Amino acid sequence: MARSFNRPSSTGTDQAKSRGLADAPIEMVEYSDFQCPACRVAREPIEKLRSQFPDQIRFQFRHYPLERSHRWALAAAQFAECAAEQDKFWPYHDRLYDEQPNWANAPNALELFAKFAQEIGLDFEALRVCASSTEVLNRIRNERSEGERRGVQSTPTMFINGKPVVGSAQLEANGAQLIRDALQKK
Repeated sequence: MARSFNRPSSTGTDQAKSRGLADAPIEMVEYSDFQCPACRVAREPIEKLRSQFPDQIRFQFRHYPLERSHRWALAAAQFAECAAEQDKFWPYHDRLYDEQPNWANAPNALELFAKFAQEIGLDFEALRVCASSTEVLNRIRNERSEGERRGVQSTPTMFINGKPVVGSAQLEANGAQLIRDALQKK
């Protein structure tokens, strides 16, 4: 099925960072920062939409770490990206957001990132080696650059079939209608 919007570029871990049917008529892409409190809040309306339209949304996560204001954002993205390589992106993603108040201002969040990895059954040594690789750093930077090209200026920013939705309040207010409108055009 051809789509009339620009699809984001693919990375090696796209499948692991996606939820929903691959051929779903609606593509929702979120650019997010694990240390961003607003991104943590956005999880609820995202999950509400996924529940409301279970077979119609293909949800994709994209890293957009705001390193200048969030000290641990890049490291969190690196560990999450590497969790995807072990097919545990979503459990690690959820753990980072669930525990965000505990690690966001920690003097050494890396210790907590290691603890989370062990708690969800990741091979921590492989995760650590992966997270320090240039390849992973480049994938994250490429996703952020892709977001910038698409006009992302803050997190969270979602795209529903190419239409931007900035912030959880806008998603809560307009997300379902954007999805219904897009489904009617199919």
